[in-house]
Amino acid sequence: MNTALVTGASGGLGSAIVRVLAAKGYKIIAMDRVNKNELEKKFIDIKNSIELFLGEVNFANPQEVQKTIFTLFPHKKLSVLVNNAGISVGGNLINSSIEDWNLMMNVNLTVPFILSQAFTKNAQEFQIKSSIINISSMVGIIGAKKPGYAASKAGILGLTKSIAMQTGPNIRCNAIYPGAMETPMTADWNKETREKIIKNTPVGHIAQPEEIAQIVSFLADDKQSGYLTGSIINATGGQYLGQ
Repeated sequence: MNTALVTGASGGLGSAIVRVLAAKGYKIIAMDRVNKNELEKKFIDIKNSIELFLGEVNFANPQEVQKTIFTLFPHKKLSVLVNNAGISVGGNLINSSIEDWNLMMNVNLTVPFILSQAFTKNAQEFQIKSSIINISSMVGIIGAKKPGYAASKAGILGLTKSIAMQTGPNIRCNAIYPGAMETPMTADWNKETREKIIKNTPVGHIAQPEEIAQIVSFLADDKQSGYLTGSIINATGGQYLGQ
């Protein structure tokens, strides 16, 4: 039985990834900043597919995350890691604080590095074919008003390629960069913003989380994507073309 660790499991994209992978037969370790009870309620209908709920994880504190995984990884054979947890805070170049910058770097880049490092050691120890999937963002390519967010998501792309260079042949690492997506983080967009995005997206709609989750599932499956590593998947529906 393949086991997948998914971070940011309670969010819009995270929960879609959990459900899609569970439907494909994976056992899931759901990792999130919300408490364990909230996670259990979120996935009560697929609780038989959840191997472990890791709640109240402080992704802003890499050392705390490291302690958590040090107790977890030696006892688990993990075949898939999805670095999905992310945060966007602060303002533009002038208004962002160093605290905003450090928070986004810790959550969006340092923690994925720590988890990927531990996951790689685990996969090498158990000698199993494994896949690391990193969730970046279109702004990692084109930039954004929030420089810390864009920089952290650009960093994920460099991290992905660096991991892929060093972990073959049994461990693959790829990244996905979505464009606009229907999640709680984008729920407050007004009608004008939505219409503008849709107009500039050739596929004609804002992505549903399940659409991105299906790409995660593809990258997780060695039979489907076994020759892909170091790849950066553009999942913007063509939105990036108009930027």
